[in-house]
Amino acid sequence: MRDAPKEKAVEKAIAAEIPEEAISPKNHEAASDVAAAEECGTALQEKAVESAIAAETPAKAISPITAVPTVSPTANPTAAPTAIPTAVPTANPTAVPTVVPTAVSTAVPIFIPTAEPPAELKNLGNTCYMNAGLQFLFHSSKFFESVCTSTETDLQVANHNPLGTNGHVIKQVRNLFIAMNGGTALNESLINESLRQFKRSFEDRHPSFAGYSQQCASEFLMNLINDLHEDTNMARNTQGVIPTMPEVTAPPSLSDADLLAASKQSVATIDKSPIYDLFSFQMMAILDCNACSSVSRPVNSEMQLQLDLGVGSETMLEQCIRKHFSREYIYNWKCSTCNNRSGAMRRFRPHSPPPILVIVLKRFDENSNKNHIAVRFGEELDLTEHFEDDLAVYDLKGIINHESDEITSGHYTADVLGRNNTWYWVSDSARRLSSGPNFSTAYMLLFHRRHNNPVQVPTPEPPPEDFFISENVVFTDDSEAAAVPTANPRACGDSRN
Repeated sequence: MRDAPKEKAVEKAIAAEIPEEAISPKNHEAASDVAAAEECGTALQEKAVESAIAAETPAKAISPITAVPTVSPTANPTAAPTAIPTAVPTANPTAVPTVVPTAVSTAVPIFIPTAEPPAELKNLGNTCYMNAGLQFLFHSSKFFESVCTSTETDLQVANHNPLGTNGHVIKQVRNLFIAMNGGTALNESLINESLRQFKRSFEDRHPSFAGYSQQCASEFLMNLINDLHEDTNMARNTQGVIPTMPEVTAPPSLSDADLLAASKQSVATIDKSPIYDLFSFQMMAILDCNACSSVSRPVNSEMQLQLDLGVGSETMLEQCIRKHFSREYIYNWKCSTCNNRSGAMRRFRPHSPPPILVIVLKRFDENSNKNHIAVRFGEELDLTEHFEDDLAVYDLKGIINHESDEITSGHYTADVLGRNNTWYWVSDSARRLSSGPNFSTAYMLLFHRRHNNPVQVPTPEPPPEDFFISENVVFTDDSEAAAVPTANPRACGDSRN
């Protein structure tokens, strides 16, 4: 049975403001020894809330999200950060060494992510797509830190951006993730209410998601990331005219590096947010006109990498990526130089590897038919050969699975790497240790870049002379392909043109 006073105390932790005395040294004790904190974490949190109720201390001052001091790293530098719970003074002050925290000057405190197992999310009615997507983002420490570990006052919201939600969506996500960070055992009612409030805010923004029909997790997640970006997009935070992106001209004499730099500067006039910095990367398309041999180099900003899977019973993620960046023939492409529609050879080249890389495996065609091919992948993904001058080694952090033959039905689950470095399988309110990825149901993958500093790497080998016809390509093990040109599939957020 849940403890109602405890839950009420935690709910006040979000709604109430912190009085000045609540952050003074006499109301806080924190463990300076990480090992001791890990051993007594849950007990101290519960005792803190009980003491708050008994002593009428403001609940927010001692909730699981209260400010704590930074602690020195443990002997294992690769271990996930461990939450150091706070507690009110006990009868034995020598039991836990006292550390005086730094005063917090804002209403909502900074806190450290916990190493608890994933919190369960209640299915509100065919909302497994939403729950899987939220778990997907919550277990990205880079995303979590960007949204949650700064104070609400320090979290800059673009209130005057007409493309944003006036901060409603990002604030609801922040409140939900703060509640999830405390764990289901203590925060179940708070998590459920925060989840409902988030859904209402998201529905207001996207009426097509209103109600309780099944939706696509990929479409939900990309809409959510875009909302969070616009809520913090200071480039558009103006009360007057919405800025437009200056056009970038690319004469043949302009180097790729200068073109990319000019494009990035141009995009910064309309897109500038911490969310954009986490997910975005540049994609240059190189097109050689068949008629006049002129070269076009359009550059776009992408927030995800969408991959065609081909046919067969099994393939490798690296093979799908290699195919994606190989040359292909584009029918009926109009050249801006000669104005002929004679087609062109095209290949993509990515630049500026993002801190968070989201990969969508395009399992659905334009008729929503599903491709069940097993796409094998490991916990490490090296994309350095494709990003050329940047070291791009990524570590897997999350998987969204789809179990059904149709996009409008079935069930979404997630495999996530907990902050205790343990993989979990989560399905709404169910949670267990993961038994490993299901390569036939994996739909979306989330990776963290291991190294953020650009380094010089050897120039990769040029692509093979064979090429691939856009868009419906049949892949074989010997890297050959043949296909009949078809319409470009655009199902469930698929956007590659």
